[in-house]
Amino acid sequence: MNNLVLDHIGVQVRDLAAATRAFELLFGYRAVTEPVINTRQGIRGVFLEKPGSLPIKLICPLPDSGQPQRLGAHHLAFMTSDIDAAVADLATERPARQAWMLPVAVLRALLRGRWSVVA
Repeated sequence: MNNLVLDHIGVQVRDLAAATRAFELLFGYRAVTEPVINTRQGIRGVFLEKPGSLPIKLICPLPDSGQPQRLGAHHLAFMTSDIDAAVADLATERPARQAWMLPVAVLRALLRGRWSVVA
């Protein structure tokens, strides 16, 4: 199997500043980036970190972006040193693919870094 490593968890929120404060006060996370606008994805985002925990990426749709206002868990982002091998492995692992309900095309975009709000 490939060497996929979970890089961060994406969470969609209604108010980026309020959610950042809540994660800092309630869970001990700290913002490690300033909020960044990604017009291609129609979102604003900020990365939060806490020692010993996975980073969290809070995202908030831009007004009039057409992005759905679904709140909560948004994505899992994976890293790999060999994108082609990872995609090939995922394409042959049908039960795992069905369990995650993520098409290979979406995983390819995630693995190639197209999900990031930080350029």
